[in-house]
Amino acid sequence: MTIATIYSKHLIARPTDWQENDHMVDPILDEDHHNFEPSPSLLDFFNKWKSEKIIFVDLGSMMGAMLGNNEQIQFLNNIQAAFENNNCKAVISLVGYQQIDINNLSNTDNIFYLKQIIPHS
Repeated sequence: MTIATIYSKHLIARPTDWQENDHMVDPILDEDHHNFEPSPSLLDFFNKWKSEKIIFVDLGSMMGAMLGNNEQIQFLNNIQAAFENNNCKAVISLVGYQQIDINNLSNTDNIFYLKQIIPHS
């Protein structure tokens, strides 16, 4: 069986324990988004923290199917607490969490919750 994992070799090296038939491929590019423009609120967040490093967290589209609503909120609150405790700035994608009410999450200026799909390219 051939396995393709969507990770960029520019971000992490191919794990040394992978089998010969395990392949690392770059993110799949979506040509429909070549004219993508970030929302004004996302641009405001980037401008506010332009001198800081910002971590992007994409939890994947399956998280909403794997966890119940309360578990999703607790999971996101745990991630947020880790960032706050370390004074990190972050953009967290909520695309897989379609049922989450963003008002149920703790409010912080250091974290932007992204609800729109953005192309990986």
